[in-house]
Amino acid sequence: MPHKRTLGEFPAEDFMRDERVQRALRPMHINRLRADFDIEAIGAVLASERKDGSKHLIDGGHRVTVMIEEGLGHELVPAVVYHGLTLAEEARLFLRCNYRASVEPLEKFRLSVASEDPESMYIAQLLEEADFSIHKDSGHTGSRAFYAIHTLQSVYRGGSENGAEAHPEVVRDLLRIIMEAWGEQRAAVKDVVLGLGILLLQDGPLVDQEHLVRQLSKLPNGVSTIQVRSKYHRQSGGLIGRRATRLAVLETYNKGLPKNKQIKE
Repeated sequence: MPHKRTLGEFPAEDFMRDERVQRALRPMHINRLRADFDIEAIGAVLASERKDGSKHLIDGGHRVTVMIEEGLGHELVPAVVYHGLTLAEEARLFLRCNYRASVEPLEKFRLSVASEDPESMYIAQLLEEADFSIHKDSGHTGSRAFYAIHTLQSVYRGGSENGAEAHPEVVRDLLRIIMEAWGEQRAAVKDVVLGLGILLLQDGPLVDQEHLVRQLSKLPNGVSTIQVRSKYHRQSGGLIGRRATRLAVLETYNKGLPKNKQIKE
């Protein structure tokens, strides 16, 4: 059953923002709005009225923020106000309203977790176990924001965008390998995550993970070595991204192993 909605006009300063259920404010977007701001064209915002009567914005946060910063917090803003939404329902509504907007993948994933999407919640749990964060500015000592989240989701689904089979153990092993090889470095970049993920998905039983950790940790330029080799295989070898990144990781893995223990390219 649809939730109750009401229409009204409220002072801009009456609205609140809760970044648990929407993206963080983008300074560049605020500056663009401020440069060409027209209060007559503010349009309607979407909000959720919670049990305590507070109205939390779902869509229109940047516009309302500019109004308040411009000293127009007393001006009335037309609003569609939802009643009786849970936090998860607020997050889901934000994602539906902004499915075409340029919401950063990590922010979108964080909101998907808030919306209680089962896959996202499970991947977030795996990330937390490995001491990675799904927040851009985490205050937790030792934790790191995992920006290659879209690639990690693909690995979880078996290397495709919409694979039906989940591979949580591959993700858990991948995150552990990154942590043990590079520690506190920001090593969770797309090429590394995809290369390790495809190698583990395709050749998991053959991979000596401890040997792989040692080899990765010895790379003189760390993560950038994998990135450079991946780019080389794409440009010079004509390989697609999945094969190029796997080969970059595999070359590192095979070094120091006898022929009979190497994994074939």
